Amino acid sequence: MLDKDFWEKIYKNDPLYKIPWEYGRSVAELVQAIKRHKIKKGKALDLCCGAGTQTIYLARQGFDAAGLDLSGSAIERAKKRARRMKVKCNFMEGYALSFLLKKPKFGFILDRGGFHNIPESKRKEYVHGLYGALKKAGKLMLFCFSARKERAWNHFRARDIQKLFSPEFRIEECKEINGIPPSKGRRDLLYFLMKKDGSNRNLSGKS
Repeated sequence: MLDKDFWEKIYKNDPLYKIPWEYGRSVAELVQAIKRHKIKKGKALDLCCGAGTQTIYLARQGFDAAGLDLSGSAIERAKKRARRMKVKCNFMEGYALSFLLKKPKFGFILDRGGFHNIPESKRKEYVHGLYGALKKAGKLMLFCFSARKERAWNHFRARDIQKLFSPEFRIEECKEINGIPPSKGRRDLLYFLMKKDGSNRNLSGKS
């Protein structure tokens, strides 16, 4: 859903504890990937960053971290949180696809909920944008809605992602996860860690 007013209304009016995907901690898969040195420190982009939780975490781990979101109110919240925590981040307001097509260069991109809001007609362009925005051998961490329990236009199976992201990316990790704490409503997600290398022949995990 790319209705800016929709996201703006949420981030302007709702306290963070009422926003299901804003649960105030870094996602476990990101924490583990950094601990296991699966992601090299350098320039990192948090797409659709919301209130900046993951961006701030990346900066605290030594990354040159930037966060991008469609909602200006989300970006203002993220900036205030970063200032309060005395963490240096670059937060920007903008549409993810337009930003990616400018071909900025990052060693790591985190997409936690952006891809499944991209219209079907723009998905291939979005994937090419991600590819172009990553440095050689850069990593992409993607979270998207899973079709395991229910189907919708923005719910995916692992093989759907493999088809969309091949051959630009090689999938290194794939698994089903519960992305939102049960107290805020259950939502199954697919998690992927991918590498930009022009081939995608292996897929770990179930489709």
